[in-house]
Amino acid sequence: MTNRKSYSNGNNGVKWIHVTVRGLLGFQTVIVWAGETVEQFKELVGLSPEMTVTVPAVTWPLPDEVELFQFLKDFDRVVLDA
Repeated sequence: MTNRKSYSNGNNGVKWIHVTVRGLLGFQTVIVWAGETVEQFKELVGLSPEMTVTVPAVTWPLPDEVELFQFLKDFDRVVLDA
């Protein structure tokens, strides 16, 4: 028995998420890397700094300085809002 966390994709360094914009239909599937902050995520996917990121585990938008990875499970739906 080990103390390592189990991830469904077998890779401890990435999680796949579905990203959608509030009020629009459809989503895009993207990768979030371990250690990636909300600010870095917004830069990597080409979002403006004013956009907010909300995840299922938290009901309010996440601050830019927190690690997005720790709030997600594989294939969570992440909502972006202007």
